[in-house]
Amino acid sequence: MIKSTQTNLGRTAVALFFLGLLTIGILIYQDYGVSFDEPAQRLIGVTNLNHIAQLFNISSILNNEFLAQFPKNLSQITDRDYGVIFEVPAALMEHVFNLKQEREIYLARHFLTFLFFIGGVYAVYRMAERRFNDWRIGLLAATFLILSPRIFADAFYNSKDLVFLSVFAIAMNTTVAFVIRPSWKTAIFHALACAIAIDVRIMAIIIPLITIAILFIKSLKDELSTKQILTYGICFSVACFIFTTICWPYLWEAPLQNIRQAFVSMARFRHNPYLIFMGEPVRASSLPWFYLPVWIGITTPLVYLGLFFIGALSTLKILIKNGYKLWSNNDALQDLIFLAFISGPVIAVITLHSILYNGWRHVFFIYPALILIATGGVVRLWGMASKKLLRFILIVTIAMSLTHTAIWMIANHPLQNLYFNKFSGEWNNKFEVDYWGVANKQALEKILKDDPTNTVLAWPGLGYQWPGGWQLPFVHNLKILPEGEAKRISIPETKNESQYIITSMRGNEGFNTSHYKSNFRYKLIDEVLVDGEPVLSIFKKIDNPELPKLSSGESIRFSKNQMGANYLLSGWQDSEDWGSWSAGNESKIVLPFSNERPRFMQLSIRALVNSSHPSQRIEVWGNGKFLKQVEITHAFNNKLNIEIPSDSSELKLTLKLPGAARPIDLGINQDVRKIAIGVEAAEFK
Repeated sequence: MIKSTQTNLGRTAVALFFLGLLTIGILIYQDYGVSFDEPAQRLIGVTNLNHIAQLFNISSILNNEFLAQFPKNLSQITDRDYGVIFEVPAALMEHVFNLKQEREIYLARHFLTFLFFIGGVYAVYRMAERRFNDWRIGLLAATFLILSPRIFADAFYNSKDLVFLSVFAIAMNTTVAFVIRPSWKTAIFHALACAIAIDVRIMAIIIPLITIAILFIKSLKDELSTKQILTYGICFSVACFIFTTICWPYLWEAPLQNIRQAFVSMARFRHNPYLIFMGEPVRASSLPWFYLPVWIGITTPLVYLGLFFIGALSTLKILIKNGYKLWSNNDALQDLIFLAFISGPVIAVITLHSILYNGWRHVFFIYPALILIATGGVVRLWGMASKKLLRFILIVTIAMSLTHTAIWMIANHPLQNLYFNKFSGEWNNKFEVDYWGVANKQALEKILKDDPTNTVLAWPGLGYQWPGGWQLPFVHNLKILPEGEAKRISIPETKNESQYIITSMRGNEGFNTSHYKSNFRYKLIDEVLVDGEPVLSIFKKIDNPELPKLSSGESIRFSKNQMGANYLLSGWQDSEDWGSWSAGNESKIVLPFSNERPRFMQLSIRALVNSSHPSQRIEVWGNGKFLKQVEITHAFNNKLNIEIPSDSSELKLTLKLPGAARPIDLGINQDVRKIAIGVEAAEFK
């Protein structure tokens, strides 16, 4: 064990270290985009604040017109059973500082999230400093945590997983303090820390469970008396329950019943999306057992992984040596606690087939334990390296690794959340990449820089109006741009009217980059890059593209990634696997012909019809002239025959659709798009 006492030099170094970390946060917190879940999390916080104001008749909050736009009762939101120890203070911050512009609200949230992270970093420092009795080792552990690219980036906008990591680390620290020296003071502080962690995510219940288990084992080992166990154990348990209830408004009405419901919600999570894992689509509920180990293995700096295995093997060796006694001193006990806080959750996730998605962000809370064990690996190697040369090599190796990681983080700022190590291979094709959607901020900034006009038409993607829509972050990130810049971006009624399209390698419903690279109507103008790989691609519409000319005997399909989609001029939704729905009351198709021009075309179409909307009327116009009118009464297998005018080498076909409607209004499904017909294919004769 490396020993030294914390001198004035040590205290000064620690203070400067954390002051430097705070300064970095102040300088860069405005650079990060708005993540997918932030508006939903904000809704939870403001609703809880309004709920509290209603209960206690807090007039200043009740009279806040801006907060009044949000629900006032927990029963009005689906996620009412989420912990709010971060979200309510964030909402209160809006009220106290009279924040009304969404840009300033989200920037304030980002800075508050980072303050929580600093608390977590300090907890990791304190645990390492206590375990190894050296402030320098404590700062090394803190540096490992900071120079973890994905963790660092999420520390600005992930008010779920990174806040949980931070408070979990704080509760880990109070666990060690309490079980080593049980007292009234350590029991109360630990109870409060556990309650705060539970009130972020109920998974933190494992902390008091591990605490009670350690106290019980210490009594069996005669390290504590039965009286001490009962006194401090009961004090801790009761205080933890009281603090948890006080800090969680959802529990106030029926604490036991509602905390049980929160457990049920956690066990049967509401979201079960498809993921891309190792190049294959897989449901979140059907993950292979190695999903979590793979994600940890490909997104953690390699030197940390190596040091972790050295530290873990050393801890296991000591554990086996101690046998049923488990630990022989407080150092071994602390190592065992760190190992329990990473191995327990990982084993539970694998054996219980827990739902995970978006990489391994739901399990980020185990990362402080990984860092602490890795730090132990450094100490073990230092002790084994008896010669100065070996210790010099160890120092240089770690310093070079940290420097490389720091340079990577600076070069790829502010998209450190997209870090993959060398184990990942071609990560952009095999794994979920920008699942938070924060790269949309950089894409929007690139578009605005490229286009100096006052009105820039950019299309967010299919379903941006829906909760959970894939390109919802496009809309969110408009909110964090400077007001003057954000107002320049206008969302057209349909994709076809848009000047710009933002795509990704794994974009859904025709927003895949490869689809637009083969699209004659768009050209690639810029990309958001991470490690030289495109994360988001920006395409600009070509006003008069040179389309392939059609001949008699040909046929085209209008489904995504098919040539036919190029001929859809305007008034169409995004292409899907079967074809393309119309958008609004008028849709246009442009069809250039070769010398072997066809005389007729046959459109295969489907229609939006049901008992309350039995037909769709279609007025067919060609090159500005009325051609025919038809009435469609069947949803599928409809054929529309059109005689092609002979007076032009190009047919501009206009379909007027007075019966366009929203499926949600007809009780068909939740689709809010205004549609009438869908084109599947065209044959030319």
